[in-house]
Amino acid sequence: MNATLKKLDSLIRSAEKDDVLLYITAFLGVVTPGLVYISYRFVHQFYANCAKKREAEKLVERRIQSEVSIFHASEDNYTEELANTVAERVGYDSAPVIDLAAISPSVFSNFMGIGVFLIQSTKQGHEPECAEWFFDWLEDMSSRKKKLKELPCQRMHYAILGIGDSKYSKTRFNRAAIILSRRLNAIGASQICKLTLADKNAKKSCSVSERSSSSADSNGSSSSTNSLELLYSVFEEGCSHSNRIEKYINRDNQLETFEEYENSGSGESDASFD
Repeated sequence: MNATLKKLDSLIRSAEKDDVLLYITAFLGVVTPGLVYISYRFVHQFYANCAKKREAEKLVERRIQSEVSIFHASEDNYTEELANTVAERVGYDSAPVIDLAAISPSVFSNFMGIGVFLIQSTKQGHEPECAEWFFDWLEDMSSRKKKLKELPCQRMHYAILGIGDSKYSKTRFNRAAIILSRRLNAIGASQICKLTLADKNAKKSCSVSERSSSSADSNGSSSSTNSLELLYSVFEEGCSHSNRIEKYINRDNQLETFEEYENSGSGESDASFD
């Protein structure tokens, strides 16, 4: 009799344990999906906020990349006067006009916009004395680029107008502008139009790809109008690139990259600066 009671008691206790396990399982079955859903919503919201933040940062960066700045260097105020004149006439009078003699390497390295460079060579074809340190710094950066984790000017786009005088030396004509273009390209900057060279000793100037076949006109005419006209075309290239970036920012297809947008032809600008 006692043995039977013990067995019955054991069965009851086992059943009670099974009930407890059943209740626990049922509880977990109800609560777990809720916890999973709450966790999913939290993670989803976190990543959504991160994506919005990244998109906002990209938008700010694109806005910065569409800004046009003018960098100049000469032994007198000639290039600065040209820069201010053109910026005012095409409605970009708010564009910063920056003397390369005064800019710091750290500021220049972090420049992300469109740089229009006006470089006046000396009679010997050298860079202006005030900008010698800047050219030396570019050379140093280009020689160390393999050791750098990131090229200092890889987010910069640039256009260059060189101003020189071929009557002093045809072989070193506008050498400073040519060297500047090579060194900017070497440290990651992207050229948006052909290097343009103005000749103080000629009525007409040409792009670097054409200059070898052209001859200087020794009529001694002033270069002010000539350089101004060339600067308009160079500046227009910079502004046109700026407009394409603005259109890319406001595009319908948010998935395509800027390069895909450019290659599709959607980024062609109809801007006019007449």
